[in-house]
Amino acid sequence: MRWNVHRSVAETKEWLSEEEAGAAKDGRCVWGFALKETGRLIGSGGLILNEDRQMFELGYCIMKEYWNRGLTTGAAQVVIGFAVQRLGAYVFYAHRDKDNAASGRVPEKPGFILLGNIDCQSLDGKRNIQGCEYTPQPGQGRTKAHWLRLQRQPYY
Repeated sequence: MRWNVHRSVAETKEWLSEEEAGAAKDGRCVWGFALKETGRLIGSGGLILNEDRQMFELGYCIMKEYWNRGLTTGAAQVVIGFAVQRLGAYVFYAHRDKDNAASGRVPEKPGFILLGNIDCQSLDGKRNIQGCEYTPQPGQGRTKAHWLRLQRQPYY
């Protein structure tokens, strides 16, 4: 995980305040993921602009009790749809922790492929992390038509 785990409700509230205050100012678009049925917040995710690579990194995190239900994939699909339709972005990549293979299914379903293992830093720059990087398959994910077609294919 490239972000730090919140150790208390107070840390989470502080993080939410920071996200709200800095919404989209620094190339980040982050949302809470809530269950349609109850409105319960179960995770978060979004996009972080990597200026050096000139593309957005897709990120996501969901409570363990909601893993393997397709919810994160569905949320990622909505995030990508926002990027395509509202930001005009068509080029993305994603990371996952090397030890969390199930997390790799999220980018694979809309057509990303595993590039390989990488060493990267946490978002705060304080930890080195072993991870895996995903990018759209060659010939896919570089056009608006590709991503809009995926919007009509629910994964959940």
